[in-house]
Amino acid sequence: MAEELTRQEIPPAVLLVETAGDVERGSELTKSVAGSLGFSAEHREELALVAKELGTNLLRHAGHGKLTLTAIESGGRRGIQIESDDSGPGIADIDQALDAAG
Repeated sequence: MAEELTRQEIPPAVLLVETAGDVERGSELTKSVAGSLGFSAEHREELALVAKELGTNLLRHAGHGKLTLTAIESGGRRGIQIESDDSGPGIADIDQALDAAG
């Protein structure tokens, strides 16, 4: 059974994404949070790319939204939970979308 994730003492960082500049700020914020948690330069860049892709998808598919970065820990290992939230139209037919992606 997987060990439950616990949140660090670092408060979550929330960034509203409404412009391409916000996407870049989200990427930089992710690098900063990852750096404060001791991630290597390579892992900071990978996490920044994840945040950039999520932010870009928010703009492309929903017009706007928010990214939330939360420091987490499990079994002595640190991580970052990156959540993307929007109120866009969603996917009308998930099965069809998954078939098309496969």
